[in-house]
Amino acid sequence: MSKSTDNLNQVFYYNSDDSCILYSNLLSELNRGCVYHSKVFSKTSSFFLNLLKAIIHNVDITLLDPLQPVHESNSYTEVKATTFVSFEEFKSLIKNSTAQVSIFTSGTTGQPKKVTHTVQNLIREVRENNKHLNDIWAYAYNPTHMAGLQVLFQALLNQNTIIDVFSKGNREIVELIKNKKITHISATPTFYRFLLPLYQPIDSLKSVSLGGEKSNDSLIIAISKSFPKAKIFNIYASTEAGTIFSSHGSNFKIQNNKLDLVKIIDNELLLHYSLLGTSEGLNEEWYATGDIVEWIDQHEKIFKFISRKNEMINVGGNKVNPNKVEEILLEMKQIKACFVYGKPNPLLGNMIFADLVLYDSSSITEIEIRKSLREILEPFEIPRKIGFVKSLETTRTGKLKRKK
Repeated sequence: MSKSTDNLNQVFYYNSDDSCILYSNLLSELNRGCVYHSKVFSKTSSFFLNLLKAIIHNVDITLLDPLQPVHESNSYTEVKATTFVSFEEFKSLIKNSTAQVSIFTSGTTGQPKKVTHTVQNLIREVRENNKHLNDIWAYAYNPTHMAGLQVLFQALLNQNTIIDVFSKGNREIVELIKNKKITHISATPTFYRFLLPLYQPIDSLKSVSLGGEKSNDSLIIAISKSFPKAKIFNIYASTEAGTIFSSHGSNFKIQNNKLDLVKIIDNELLLHYSLLGTSEGLNEEWYATGDIVEWIDQHEKIFKFISRKNEMINVGGNKVNPNKVEEILLEMKQIKACFVYGKPNPLLGNMIFADLVLYDSSSITEIEIRKSLREILEPFEIPRKIGFVKSLETTRTGKLKRKK
């Protein structure tokens, strides 16, 4: 017998707050009840069950969460009772599903946008082979977000265990990583910035992925120190297209299989429509992502991300990239996280402001910060006001909220 039919007593989903579901429980629950086309679920376990039930019964579904500022009419479909002979049969139903899954963009800089994907599009980057059979995943994303779905399917199709750490405190996350022997974790750079540094490195992790936001080399170095045996993957993905690029650092390479599907025009990344879901505004052959990049080696197709097109701030006719200012601030050992933004000014158009979160045992003054910045930045790039805060606002997907 294969592992998948022998091991239904393995845990599928664990949350210290509300539930533990075995794979045997999962298959039993999927055989009964109705499917909601769109509904807010208070428990991630209930959300997973409804989503998977819709997929295996070929029912279209819209994924919502309590913080989402959108309104969808709710309805449900009665489904016939079924009996799974094996986990392999369950996987086959997922892979051959005709259901369409609608999700919403994160709303990092504006209103969320609805995007609809086929199941095949959602699972196209899943790596399914024997070396992944014993993986244990920390679930650090909002389950209604593209990244959360991709972690779900990566774990599910390899019959792995998912340990829910989303919205939990740092101490509990560290204890879960240790006690549950988690091997894989994927999360936003914001998640890692608030989790690290650790008092003691953890060597049980085999793989650490970060995505959803621009990262930098200093964060990747901090992750490698905290999880010394883990391979680190920097992921570029979007709600519209799913995962597109992966690297071990800040630079990305356009692989040969994507040479005809990716273009860079005027330093903006464009994606071919065949990589995308469906949504209003996604009707052209090439989709402008709004992500600004810089060639590192154009011949070898190596580049790095610079900023979002709509995040550039006009200060007296000069364009300021807030990501650049944030990267420099984060190089200061006292600063744990930061948010750089513009505020309207009648003379300059905008002035640069910065909110900083310091490490608990650190102290640094605004004067000291300005002195360091003057050695690196142009005068118009230096924040006019620097505030010290305890936390930064994040979106429903765990990313730094950019709209201010």
